[in-house]
Amino acid sequence: MDESKLLTVEITTPEKPVFKGKAVSLSVPGAKGAFQVLNGHAPIVSTLEVGLTKVEKENGDAVYFVTGPGFAEIHENKASVLTEYAYDGKTIDAEEARRERDEAASKYREETNEENLQKATLAELKLKAAEKSRE
Repeated sequence: MDESKLLTVEITTPEKPVFKGKAVSLSVPGAKGAFQVLNGHAPIVSTLEVGLTKVEKENGDAVYFVTGPGFAEIHENKASVLTEYAYDGKTIDAEEARRERDEAASKYREETNEENLQKATLAELKLKAAEKSRE
């Protein structure tokens, strides 16, 4: 692919960088709604919510991450995502994620509170990332 149509994407957690490479697009869970970044995107800084982050690489493959709260900065065809955590969908065991989701949902039904909701949401996102990474 023509290098001038790509953007550089970096996803970093406090522990380590988790992705760095060229991409056609980046989709992130912005605080006011998900948005996609392509080459030539206007400069922006956005807060991020817990959600699914997708990197469409230059070879057409997609990489999915479950990312925690954080920030995204887009400037001059470089997208930097700084996030509390990032789970790579390729490394998530789908069956384990399914069990985790079912347990978290059951616990939430037993005791409806914010902590249990967050656990159930994270488990659901992990399962989604694992499934999408295997499509």
